Amino acid sequence: VTAIDFSENGYYMGLTSEDGTARLWDLRKLKNVKTLELSSAATSISFDHSGTFMCAAAGKDITVCVVKAWTPLATLSGHSKDVTG
Repeated sequence: VTAIDFSENGYYMGLTSEDGTARLWDLRKLKNVKTLELSSAATSISFDHSGTFMCAAAGKDITVCVVKAWTPLATLSGHSKDVTG
């Protein structure tokens, strides 16, 4: 595990890992409910203040997801160095 963040409402915990995944845990059920495959080892994760969006950084890319649907919305790429936080 390389990073952990909690949603604003406290229902979800997101974590990233060196295996190139971002995982969404439902803390009410204490189980991993979603897994997102990223481009490389993931280094950072963050929820927005409304809990609607989550961003995960992996290598030089940032993937933005809609939390409830766990749908990737966009990948922000083109950074000159790895995104670390």
